[in-house]
Amino acid sequence: MMIVDNLNLGMFSCDRTERCLYPSIQKIPTSSPFPFPDCPQLSQIFSYIDANYCQNIGLNDISQVFGYSPSYLTNLVRRLTGKTLYQWLIDRRMFQARYLLLNTDLPVHQIARSVGYEDAGHFIKHFRQHHALPPKTWREHRN
Repeated sequence: MMIVDNLNLGMFSCDRTERCLYPSIQKIPTSSPFPFPDCPQLSQIFSYIDANYCQNIGLNDISQVFGYSPSYLTNLVRRLTGKTLYQWLIDRRMFQARYLLLNTDLPVHQIARSVGYEDAGHFIKHFRQHHALPPKTWREHRN
């Protein structure tokens, strides 16, 4: 997989060393590299997700950056990986959220914002769907 140190694609750009900032402008620790599949056709797309998951991006934003229709990109990614682009985006966000829950004392609403959710309730819903527990309870069971 191609590692992107500074990706600048239009209005969505993050520097890997300073991305995912929450309102107090403190740096948020990042997890180890996310295990995206080794798929040369999708490496730039996965690098873009990895560099920008911390922003409020979605399928339409990603497909626009790469010049594909959302349905074409979804079908391409599903055909090559078995998952949709949206699933990969959520998986990347959940990966970082788990890391932050285990390694920081940040409140859930700050973790939600730092992994790309403007609404903490939406983050909690996704987290519960992936882990069968809300984030606060998941953290308590792991500590």
